[in-house]
Order: sequence, then structure tokens, then C-alpha cells
Amino acid sequence: TLPRTEQAPIFSASSQPPQTSAAPRPLADLASLAAGNLWLLWLCGALGLLLRKITIYQSFMRYIKAGLTPVFDLERLAQLAITAAQAGVRAGEEAGVGGPVELCVNPLVSSPMLIGFFHPCIVLPRADYSAQEFQYIALHELTHHKRRDICYKWFVQITVCLHWFNPFVWLMGRETDRFCELACDEAVLGGLMPEERRTYGDVLLRAASAAVDFCPDGMGVVTMQRGGKLLKGRLEAITEYKKRSGWMNLLSLILAVAAAGS
Repeated sequence: TLPRTEQAPIFSASSQPPQTSAAPRPLADLASLAAGNLWLLWLCGALGLLLRKITIYQSFMRYIKAGLTPVFDLERLAQLAITAAQAGVRAGEEAGVGGPVELCVNPLVSSPMLIGFFHPCIVLPRADYSAQEFQYIALHELTHHKRRDICYKWFVQITVCLHWFNPFVWLMGRETDRFCELACDEAVLGGLMPEERRTYGDVLLRAASAAVDFCPDGMGVVTMQRGGKLLKGRLEAITEYKKRSGWMNLLSLILAVAAAGS
């Protein structure tokens, strides 16, 4: 028998040549993967930023609490209780601040501050303030506590974490401190006479002369003095302060509601 010869395959006109695999496109695949998992990128950024803020805050609080010394001066504690009642009346309520507020001294801080969510504490850099100086310092910090400014500042920081990709939200977070202090000053000045306002401004200046801004930005701490630029604006607001009428307060409320709903 004759040997069988191998014949080359014959392709018809309708048959197509074998297809070769497409060239790999790693950049395109990576972009497609990222586009399909944007929620995961947002979540990682939000959680990472929130954990960083909490870690910095806890480290700062350990630093502050390490040097705290409670104040046991009965005269000073009595003055704090009277000032707390005044802060409640100036906020338009019959009750005082609504809970005990501790008073401590820590020479590691350079400016009076309010710390604590559930156990608020006013921290002073020294204990030898005059009675008038202490009254204005306590009134300022108690007004912060009465207005729940610590909670509001943390709410803003959580908003920054959720919208970490939005530069306007970061700007809002930085401006929170300024508006918080200006609003607190306005609430305090509402119950002061013109000559007392000048003394209140002097207390701010004396606090600024020894203050070193070491608080973490935007954390749940309110200090009486923060930054030279902010201090200048506060002093100008104190000098030009005019008590707003009821119509102005109503107009401000309407504008705030309109801005929130827009």
C-alpha cells in the first residue's frame, strides 16, 4: 500500500483565520476596576481619615490629662458655680449650664480650654488669675459648653471625613473654629457693659501673649485663644460690637434656614 501523505488543510473562502488574543491593557483595566469600585475608594479614604483624627485626638487628650491637677479652692469653685448660672441665663434659659463642670490646672497648656464630652472640664494654664479674669475665662468656656460647640466641631470633622474629596468641605472645616469663637464672643458680650467688653478683650490679649497653638486642628477642644489672625478678628468684633435687635436675629435665622435648604 502506498504511504498516506499529509495534506495541508484547505480553507474555504468563508472560513476565517484563527484569531489572536488582544494585547493586554493594564491601565485601562485598572481604570475600569477603579470606576466600578468608587464606593470602596471613598470608604477607605473616609475611614482612614477618621481613624487618623481619632488617634490624634486620643494622643492629645492623654497629653493633657497627664498633667491635670484639680482645683480645690472653695472660693474659686463657688465663683465657677455662679458664672455657670450666669451662662445659662445669658443663653435664654432659667437653668444653669446643666451639669457639673470640673476645674483643673495644667501648666503644659498655654491657653484656657474646655475638654470632655460627658465630663466637661475647664483647663487653666495657671491658678493665679484674678477674680475678674477668671470670671471672663469661665464665662467664655461655659458658653462653649452650653452651646455644645464640642459636639458641633466633631460633627463638622465627621462631615470632612465623609466628603474628604471635596476641597470646599475642608475649607468649611477650617472656618468652623473662627465662627465658633466669634459666636461665643458675641454671646458673652451680650451680657457685658461697654467697659467690661474692653476688659474682656484685654483678657484675650493676655492669653495670646503666652499662648502657643499646639491643639490639633478641628478636634473636640475649644480654646480661648487660637491664632493671631483669629485673635485680631475677634478683637475687632469686640470693639465694633453692637447688640442685634430681634428683627436682625429673625433675619439671620431665615437666612440660615434658606442656606441649609439650598
